[in-house]
Amino acid sequence: MAHLRCTLEQAKAEAIRMATEFLQTTPAATTHRFFNAAPDDSPPKVDSGKIPAVWLVMFSWIPSDGEVIDGGEVFVRVNIQTKNVEYCDFMSP
Repeated sequence: MAHLRCTLEQAKAEAIRMATEFLQTTPAATTHRFFNAAPDDSPPKVDSGKIPAVWLVMFSWIPSDGEVIDGGEVFVRVNIQTKNVEYCDFMSP
């Protein structure tokens, strides 16, 4: 597998862009906003590159006026090398 040819900041920005684009095709597009992105350390390392290829991007739920909620986050796993984007379910084995 080829090494990523970008900086850590560029990789993070690309993961956010891809996850946001993915979310725009779902019902969550109008109810969630970007909150955070971090490298996903759960997949096995497939190359010796220093820039992570797989990222978890979190979107937080946008409450209506006066509403308070604990939870409601949406997590999207993005592999910027393979261009694979999918919902991340932490409850799956």
